[in-house]
Amino acid sequence: VNVGAGQEGKFGDDHIEPAEEPKRVFVIGGGPSGMEAARVAALRGHQVTLFEATDRLGGQIQVARQLPHREEIGGIVDWLEGQLRNLEVDIRLNANVDAGQWDRWHRSFDWLEHERPDAVIVATGSTPRVDGFQQLRPTEPPAGLHLPHVWSYYDVAEGNAELGTAAVVLDDIGHYPAIGVAEKLLDAGLRVTFVTRHYSLGSAVAGALMQEPALRRLTGHPSGFRIIPRAHLAEVTETDVLVRNLDATDVEERVPADMVVLMSGNVPNTEFAELLDDYEGDVTVVGDALAPRWLEMAIHSGHYAALEV
Repeated sequence: VNVGAGQEGKFGDDHIEPAEEPKRVFVIGGGPSGMEAARVAALRGHQVTLFEATDRLGGQIQVARQLPHREEIGGIVDWLEGQLRNLEVDIRLNANVDAGQWDRWHRSFDWLEHERPDAVIVATGSTPRVDGFQQLRPTEPPAGLHLPHVWSYYDVAEGNAELGTAAVVLDDIGHYPAIGVAEKLLDAGLRVTFVTRHYSLGSAVAGALMQEPALRRLTGHPSGFRIIPRAHLAEVTETDVLVRNLDATDVEERVPADMVVLMSGNVPNTEFAELLDDYEGDVTVVGDALAPRWLEMAIHSGHYAALEV
């Protein structure tokens, strides 16, 4: 997450130079990308206002840190928030700057005279997919996703999902959130079946030495854990799910489940960026609002954008 790491000759805080002309900069979205953009813009001498729709900064990292064994990931947004406050960035929480509000501001005399920014950095993030998209069967979404016991991993992480007794976790990504969700459900006493297109769970975090410890914790959990690798979720019913083998499509089984959790990636929140198509000031879209990505890439995106303001 340190932008200067590995490219110290070109990037990093010691390469941030004051802007030739200080500007009024609005950053829309207080996740990691927006926070880093606001920090760098403030370091360059701009007058920065950061708008965040919820009551806390941090975006998806605040969701991720609620999963078992992931509290430490929140350290980066805690540090960024401290930096923003030291730099006296104007932070406005619970500020859901939607299309209608922007339009009202844009037309008002006060906005034109006092609030109109020279540059807008859009960091509105992304939203979990709940359409059942699976990369190896992109044209075959599961039937039954309208049922009330189908949830996103956000719902589970933040404690908003209604728990059952037996859960199926679909992991199409191979990263840590699905592991964390499965472990959280196990800790709550549910039996968990983990369905993934990969050969095991957590393939994307094996290099970070997270995969093997997670496998030991989950497979040995007293609530009962099972993994079905190289599999496709084909159907959800009120009482079970239909799982098909990806390598032998005639091999399938029904797994009892009164709760289904989808981890199929995210889609960018583009509404606000699209609203600014005709805005005459500088507009830059960063982080997941441009394309869902890993944390490091999101922070780098915000950093680079602020260097160009």
